[in-house]
Amino acid sequence: MALGDLMASRLGHSSSSPSPSPSPSPAAAPAPLSNHYRRHRDGSTNHVTDGLPVANGPEPRNGLEPAAPEAEEPAPVPYLPQLVVLCDQRHEGLDEAAAAAAGPSTSGLVSKWRPKDRMKTGCVALVLCLNISVDPPDVIKISPCARMECWIDPFSMAPPKALASIGKTLHSQYERWQPKARYKLQLDPTVEEVKKLCNTCRKYAKSERVLFHYNGHGVPKPTSNGEIWVFNKSYTQYIPLPITDLDSWLKTPSIYVFDCSAAGIIVKAFLERLDWSSSSSASSQKDCILLAACEAHQTLPQSAEFPADVFTACLTTPIKMALHWFCKRSLLCGSLDTSLIDRIPGRQNDRKTLLGELNWIFTAITDTIAWNVLPHDLFQRLFRQDLLVASLFRNFLLAERIMRSANCSPISYPMLPPTHQHHMWDAWDMAAEICLSKLPQLIADPNTEFQPSPFFTEQLTSFEVWLDHGSEDKKPPEQLPIVLQVLLSQSHRFRALVLLGRFLDMGPWAVDLALSVGIFPYVLKLLQTSATELRQILVFIWTKILSLDKSCQVDLIKDGGHAYFIRFLGSLDAYPEQRAMAAFVLAVIVDKNRTGQAACISAGLIDVCLRHLQHENAHDAPTEPLLLQWLCLCLGKLWEDFPEAQLLGLQNAPEIVTCLFSEPQPEVRAAAVFAIGNLLDMGSTSSNGADDDSDDDERMKSEINVVRSLLQVSSDGSPLVRSEVAIALTRFALGHNKHLKSVAAEYWKPQTNSLLKSLPSLANISNPSNVYGPNSILQGSSGLASHIGPVLRVGSDNSTAGRDGRISTSSPIATSSVMHGSPQSDDSSQHSDSGILLRENASNGGLSYTRSRPVDNVIYSQFISTMCSVAKDPYPRIATIGRRALSLIGVEQVVMKNTRFNSGGAHQGEASTSNFGMARSSSWFDMHSGSISMAFRTPPVSPPQHDYLPGLRRVCSMEFRPHPMNPPEGLANPLLSSAAAPSNSELSILPQSTIYNWSCGHFSRPLLTGSDDNEEANARREERERIALDCVAKCQRSSCKMTSQIASWDTRFELGTKAALLLPFSPIVIAADENEQIRVWNYDDALPVNSFENHKLSDRGLSKLLLINELDESLLLAASSDGNVRIWKNFTQKGGQKLVTAFSSVQGQRAAGRSIVTDWQQQSGYLYASGDMSSILVWDLDKEQLLRSAIQSSADSAISALSASQVCSGHFAAGFADGSVRIFDVRTHDKPVYMTRPHAPRTEKVVGIGFQPGFDPNKIVSASQAGDIQFLDVRRAAEPYLTIEAHRGSLTALAVHRHAPVVASGSAKQMIKVFSLEGEQLTIIRYQPSFMGQRIGSVNCLSFHPYKSLLAAGAGDNALVSIYAEENYKRFVKPYPGPTKNHTNPVPRAMSARRRVAARPDATLPHPPHVLLLTLARHGRFAAAATLFSAAHRTTGALNSLLAALCSSPSRAFLRIAPAVLLRAAPHAAPDAATFRILTSALCRRSQRPSAAADLLRCMPALLLDPDPRSCRAVLASLCRRAPARDALAFLDDMRRWGVPPCRPDHHAVVDALLRENLAAEAYEVVSKQMDADGVAPALPEFERLLLAFRAAGAFDAVEEAFDEMLLRGLVPGARVYALYVGALCDRGDLAGARRMLGCMERAGCAPDAGTFGAVAVGCVAAGDVGAAREVALDAVRRGLRWDAAALAELVGALRARGHLARARPLLADIRRDGCAAGLDAPAFEQIVGGEGASCPGPDDEEDLCTVDGARRSVDEAVAPRPPECR
Repeated sequence: MALGDLMASRLGHSSSSPSPSPSPSPAAAPAPLSNHYRRHRDGSTNHVTDGLPVANGPEPRNGLEPAAPEAEEPAPVPYLPQLVVLCDQRHEGLDEAAAAAAGPSTSGLVSKWRPKDRMKTGCVALVLCLNISVDPPDVIKISPCARMECWIDPFSMAPPKALASIGKTLHSQYERWQPKARYKLQLDPTVEEVKKLCNTCRKYAKSERVLFHYNGHGVPKPTSNGEIWVFNKSYTQYIPLPITDLDSWLKTPSIYVFDCSAAGIIVKAFLERLDWSSSSSASSQKDCILLAACEAHQTLPQSAEFPADVFTACLTTPIKMALHWFCKRSLLCGSLDTSLIDRIPGRQNDRKTLLGELNWIFTAITDTIAWNVLPHDLFQRLFRQDLLVASLFRNFLLAERIMRSANCSPISYPMLPPTHQHHMWDAWDMAAEICLSKLPQLIADPNTEFQPSPFFTEQLTSFEVWLDHGSEDKKPPEQLPIVLQVLLSQSHRFRALVLLGRFLDMGPWAVDLALSVGIFPYVLKLLQTSATELRQILVFIWTKILSLDKSCQVDLIKDGGHAYFIRFLGSLDAYPEQRAMAAFVLAVIVDKNRTGQAACISAGLIDVCLRHLQHENAHDAPTEPLLLQWLCLCLGKLWEDFPEAQLLGLQNAPEIVTCLFSEPQPEVRAAAVFAIGNLLDMGSTSSNGADDDSDDDERMKSEINVVRSLLQVSSDGSPLVRSEVAIALTRFALGHNKHLKSVAAEYWKPQTNSLLKSLPSLANISNPSNVYGPNSILQGSSGLASHIGPVLRVGSDNSTAGRDGRISTSSPIATSSVMHGSPQSDDSSQHSDSGILLRENASNGGLSYTRSRPVDNVIYSQFISTMCSVAKDPYPRIATIGRRALSLIGVEQVVMKNTRFNSGGAHQGEASTSNFGMARSSSWFDMHSGSISMAFRTPPVSPPQHDYLPGLRRVCSMEFRPHPMNPPEGLANPLLSSAAAPSNSELSILPQSTIYNWSCGHFSRPLLTGSDDNEEANARREERERIALDCVAKCQRSSCKMTSQIASWDTRFELGTKAALLLPFSPIVIAADENEQIRVWNYDDALPVNSFENHKLSDRGLSKLLLINELDESLLLAASSDGNVRIWKNFTQKGGQKLVTAFSSVQGQRAAGRSIVTDWQQQSGYLYASGDMSSILVWDLDKEQLLRSAIQSSADSAISALSASQVCSGHFAAGFADGSVRIFDVRTHDKPVYMTRPHAPRTEKVVGIGFQPGFDPNKIVSASQAGDIQFLDVRRAAEPYLTIEAHRGSLTALAVHRHAPVVASGSAKQMIKVFSLEGEQLTIIRYQPSFMGQRIGSVNCLSFHPYKSLLAAGAGDNALVSIYAEENYKRFVKPYPGPTKNHTNPVPRAMSARRRVAARPDATLPHPPHVLLLTLARHGRFAAAATLFSAAHRTTGALNSLLAALCSSPSRAFLRIAPAVLLRAAPHAAPDAATFRILTSALCRRSQRPSAAADLLRCMPALLLDPDPRSCRAVLASLCRRAPARDALAFLDDMRRWGVPPCRPDHHAVVDALLRENLAAEAYEVVSKQMDADGVAPALPEFERLLLAFRAAGAFDAVEEAFDEMLLRGLVPGARVYALYVGALCDRGDLAGARRMLGCMERAGCAPDAGTFGAVAVGCVAAGDVGAAREVALDAVRRGLRWDAAALAELVGALRARGHLARARPLLADIRRDGCAAGLDAPAFEQIVGGEGASCPGPDDEEDLCTVDGARRSVDEAVAPRPPECR
């Protein structure tokens, strides 16, 4: 499959409709992306159809269809919702550091692959000291001798001509590798000529590298001091040239090639000089590279098969040298004319010819060897920094291979590890052999079509195999450099790119490896190609590269690569996901790169992005979210801090991008806000103030329109979106800093008119010239008085005169729309408890500001109001951003004095008319300025007139703290500055956006392979679904009489328990109080689990705890009474809780007091919220978005209770404060679908409401504060069909079980009642003051377990949380351990037991009758204990405890008493799984009666109990040890029927038991068939035991069958298994087969040992063929095997056991002569064979030596040291 199709099938994410883009080729349906949205796990929209009447409205959510005329039959099984929300990557947190780490980097890992500085060899000096026809005095040549120099025979022509010809040829050979270098040649030079040559080369090369090649074949070896030899002018003397002089002339960088004998001496001298220079100089070490032909003690090869300059030949003509060397060692040696090698057709740089392909393959192989062997930094230096150096080192690897075959080892500096035996040389030999085999035909017929080598195809296949099985933890693929070379071939390029893309997708480590091998320049060059088939894969590869390394943006801009991606982004024939990758690449290109921004703008990137963002018509299918997200991010990065680009964007982009603010994906909304926010300039506007310049005016108007659109989404449900809004608004605050301060100061000027006269000035806001209109500013005059809470003051640093301080009602700050009436504002309890302080500088006693236009002032005022709301955002990071923005414009919150109200005063949170003050507050200044100790008071603000503003809150006094002399780090000085441009301190505190870096992390993760992380989650969900269904079935059949208090928890809350929640799959209860302290407790162990604060403002109060995703990774939703919602994960880990998301559920709505109510619906993913307001808000937590418009409640009173249907998606019921009840459907926004007043004529508020248990969505339960509970049926009349007078005027809580037919109510009179759906009172729980009584308080909350018959009750006065269950509630019980010794500290244990006894009188832990029962059992009074049990305490827990005590007693009386106890327990206490576990354990361990234990387990299925796997395995192990083997085999079948699959140890135990009883056939049946059926693959040990048993039994056919079965299963036998099989063949008399098997062992890679040969020899002796036995022994000796003491003992024992020891004397003599191991001397041999003094014992020797064991004992005696006198 092409990578484009693969990406389409793997990268595509699900959406509501198909992509509008045409697909280039058919592809599989897209799979969901990891960081985008999935409605359900299985992709479906499971839903239970409702039967409620629904008015006309929009299409229902999640498949909710309009109701049929008749109600459908309820589903027969419980509905388990499949939707999972808030589990995407964005919910891991919005930390700036984490987001920055996820984005591309320019340092760290990415800085290693790129070469620090490129290098070029600019000049080459060639020095040849050949002195042809004169041999050096220290060289003695052989005959024939190597003579060729540069493939020229110097004796074939005159010496001067030969010397010149050799020099010219060497020049041409080097020029092939570096044609642009300058070449200087010196033939047989003097010292002066070498010096001049070196100085000239350095002068030409400048800072480039100089290569010095020295051929010293005509001079002596270098001296011990490292001096090389040259000539005098008359060629009569050899003149030494010190290496130090040579180094001082050439300087660095340089590379030396020394082709002479003992060249290692020169390298050693160079290294000593380098060490001396580095130690004496502070400068860095010289860049010097050395290549030498041999080590210091070696001479060059003189064999005629090599040229004399074999080292130079390898370095300069590697292909020719390699083929000549290979040809003489291959099978083609005799049939191929070696002269044809010089006629190989083609050119080295033409890969479509034979010579060019060979050179290509050689380059790929040597690169591969070097990359796999060398450290990466050394590889980069030698093979990627300089082209000539890279070529020489590739050829040096060949030189090492060839010259080592002649016992000569080339050396280098830097030193390389040995590579001559690398397995990639085998691939080169194969390529060379293919070439040589085709060479004669190609030369004979030049027109023969060239057939490419299969080398690259095979290597790509090998790389593909690695991709299928490799990972980061395994060895990197060695074929990676070959893939780089394949990119040069057009025929292999596409496949290579696809495989490279798959490799890069494995992670950043893979990208780093590919870059380090040198892939970057290749893929950069490919951007210039016009091949359409490569576009998609190239975009993918560049996406992976840029996700790791941002620094590549410079290279892309330099080579014009950005135009390639802009064209791809503008094309419509690519998948949206691929265009999203192109947008990502462009975003990285322009990220903080002004050159890239300018280049992309010139190429039209803005128009391309905007064209994709807008739809041609309304019927177009929506664009894929990932593409929308990255188009916005690309635009944002293009506009970021680039004024010219911002001006272009402000022309038409805001209208297009703001349409994305309503997209369902939070990532898209956040990216759109990021793009719009970067249109705001941070300095240019404010630098000129309110100038009359038209450009500035236009820009200001455009920016104000942008801010207006941002204010509309400041209350988004996603923290990801709100944080971007807050950051964008902070940019606006920085750019419009002076205007914002001026507006605040202007409207705070002292007013001479009275407050009454200033009221009409509000009308100025609604004049026709105002673009905002009255509705967007004022939301009714009634809201004005009740929402003026924040107090603004202006202070002057140099003035002590006080100001009037009166609020001007003409100021938008004083209007309800500014602070509290705008859609972005929160309720009054959020804003009216903190003051606002505005500071600014004054010059000459007057304010320094510029008056702005009214339209701007209104926006600025709305901005200040919104930022005040942002500063109190429930998500901590967003609140911090809001506080920073306020500090930038000089507005700061002031620490208010906390004021408590009397009970007889006004409503909590409202100011009393007789007691001025403000509600309790904890401001940010308190939290961040704890070091400031000074505080002072200001005069109280003058209160307004009561006649005109009766609801205005009064402030008696307020405290605020001065700014420190040095502001805290990270906060700007809030004083108003005269300088308009943003200061460095202001820029430094500007919060950084996280959406870009966080989104970049998506492309650094694998995109082509599905994640395996969901397998564990799916398995956990399936297990939980099974448990849930079982529990639901049990609780539906239970009596629901919750009379047993199983736990009581003192939460130690100061204000009592406000909410409680039972977790479904663990014994955990969660409780919270008014101060929003959340505590988690394990009620089984009575231990605290975790405790944390929901948030710091502890006086808000918490209204409800809800569980989200209860079948998956559960989340805890904590809803505060002020409407804020916080959702936590890991809340059951001590200190590990983490905030997933937080938002205000009533943003933009007025909600007085603390009356917000919420409920959660898992099926739809909706959160319903309402309170003292006229509407109900529905939040889609999957989209983290408000669902369309609010649902109108159509009532005059507040909503006091909410309940979502767990059956019908989108249905919920609401109870009102006037006693009315309504049912709503999200499809109808105008009216409810059902409305009644069941509690009339009483008008008390509805305290609780809920849908009745089961699957009938038409029945609800409602309870009012008056104490009555009404049961309603929507299909019947509006009157209730059942009424229960539960409590008289004191009902405080109602709980309805989700599945069990039961409801519970609680009252303030310390009473809980439980009723059935028929009205029967099942349980009443009262306060009992006795010691054993149940302690409850005034009931604040009730909560049922979702699937079990458990009830949690939270008290308001004593902060107790009590948990009630049915009498037969079962928990895990550990057997009573009996009395303990040395119990030093019994006090805590006793205290814990007393607390548990008081809390759970009927639990399995002991209360008095139970304690007496256990005491009698521990003292052996079993009869009395059984009598007491049957008379007083017959429960399952007591039964198990009694049986555990009986079983732990020393005597075996329990065998007699246990049956009687079981009989007396029936029918009150039925045995459970723990009962059987106790009994089976006792029968197996104590009584050793496993058969009885097995029979006991067989009784469990009849009692509807599942045998415990642990007990089954324990019984099976006991059966295998103490019962007949066939009983164990039968029990194995029972385990399978019970669903307990046997594991490998179970099979081992059964097989061993069968083999002990000589039942080998049954054992083979288990191994060959039953183990496979149980999913356990048999291994070699099982077959080895079977072969041994069959051989001992003489079942040779069975041996054959077992051995064949083992081989068919792919098991590779070892030497011991082969020996068994060979021995069996010998036993059967098949000696020929046994000897053939020895050869098979050789071919299988398992060489036979001496023992195996001994077995064959014994078989030959037994057959009477001693000669054959001696041949076998001789064969073993020829193979290098020797008989040590153990092998010889085994051989002698086998011969003696068969009575053939005397017959085998010749065989033993041969072994003694040739086959004994070194440590086996003659005395030891004689002792093994027959004892002291016996040379060859016969068959009548002692009995002990007739066995192998006896022979082995003789071995120990033989090898033991003997006293001197015995030697």
